[in-house]
Amino acid sequence: MTYVLYKDEGHGFARPENRLSFYAITEAFLREHLGGSYQPIGQDFAGANLTVPAGSNQVPGLEEALKALVYS
Repeated sequence: MTYVLYKDEGHGFARPENRLSFYAITEAFLREHLGGSYQPIGQDFAGANLTVPAGSNQVPGLEEALKALVYS
């Protein structure tokens, strides 16, 4: 299970930056668990306000992208 939390969102995505990061995480998660191809997480977190309390290891590239977000 991967849990992603956007502190500045409600039931949907108002901020495009958050939406883009969610799509990147979802695409990588589905590729890992269902197969197929995906675009690796790159600059998709720019401007996003997210935390991943659980399951970051279930998504390829997520832990590295979160580290880069913290240190940028």
